[in-house]
Amino acid sequence: IGVVFKAQYTDYKDSTYPVAAKTLMDDYTATDLYTFKQEAVLMTQFNHPNVVSLIGVVTAGEPKLLVMEYCHNGSLDKYLQRSFQRIQVSVLGKLKMGIDVLDGMCHIVSKNVIHRDLACRNILVAEDFTCKVADFGLSRNDTYYQSKAKNFPIKWTAPEAFNESLFSEASDVWSFGILMCEIFLNGADPYPVYTY
Repeated sequence: IGVVFKAQYTDYKDSTYPVAAKTLMDDYTATDLYTFKQEAVLMTQFNHPNVVSLIGVVTAGEPKLLVMEYCHNGSLDKYLQRSFQRIQVSVLGKLKMGIDVLDGMCHIVSKNVIHRDLACRNILVAEDFTCKVADFGLSRNDTYYQSKAKNFPIKWTAPEAFNESLFSEASDVWSFGILMCEIFLNGADPYPVYTY
């Protein structure tokens, strides 16, 4: 429903630094706007070094914006793909990436939020190579959530979520296991023989 741009933010001390600005597409619907605002509300609960920080929200006028911290190394899947071409990330480095994600997810769970879209594409890598959980567009502030939607990222979706549309902390744990496979596959999609 949105596009993310790199932008410059000037704070009240006139310090300027890069940020990520997520905006809605021009033809957004009322449902898209609701989801956008819900993502902002969820992000206000988080304050952890392994979760992307929300800096601010613009809902008056156009464009609507979520302003978040900028992670210089981009998404984890793309980072691993680039790193593998230049120099292979060590096993300990990959385990540290998993621990970073685990720490971030523990914080999210402590706020009674389920992510529902945990994958390397939704983990960002900061300048100091810290991994941060991001993209809360599908997240819900509930410990148990039944969805009516059927378009889940199938390869990362737990069996109970796929078969019965039931999401919980346990389904995020399943997705974390798939994410670890992605890390050890150097950012490649899991189950490469399947195209969905």
